[in-house]
Amino acid sequence: MLAWTLWLESLNKVRLHQGAIYSSQSFEANSEDKPDPKVTQEFRDLIRRATQITRTSLQAGPHDPRALYTLGEIENLHAAYEITIEGRFLAGLRDGSSGVDKHREVIKLDANLNDAELTIGLYDYRVGNLPLAAKMIANLTGALGSKRRGLQTLERVANGGYWERDNARSC
Repeated sequence: MLAWTLWLESLNKVRLHQGAIYSSQSFEANSEDKPDPKVTQEFRDLIRRATQITRTSLQAGPHDPRALYTLGEIENLHAAYEITIEGRFLAGLRDGSSGVDKHREVIKLDANLNDAELTIGLYDYRVGNLPLAAKMIANLTGALGSKRRGLQTLERVANGGYWERDNARSC
């Protein structure tokens, strides 16, 4: 939750800077457009700590769907930070893909944990909706998606999810 809050705060600052660009005389990038290295390090430390705690839990119960779900969420949060704050699309795609794979494993362990399908649906939709050139690059990394399949998955979560129901409805 601490890393998630830090990401949202950073995202808010980035969006404020992007909004201010239209009221200024200059459209050139400046140092304020780059993420604060201290904030990025704090985020990475929080992600590392959350990953350690979750992996310890998985060692105690390797087939615990909730612990695996949490690990997938951590990887997806890391991906979101890389893409939205650091501007590292390919790194974010790789981490997001790993998080989605974890959530696919969760569904195999517990088909009733529909919340894990939120990231699967979002991933399918986003990759399936990329421009052709970006989709070709994504496909080279093994990222495959389908806009239609993504929407169907999001609808399932909106109807049957527990924690992620409202998030699926807002997508």
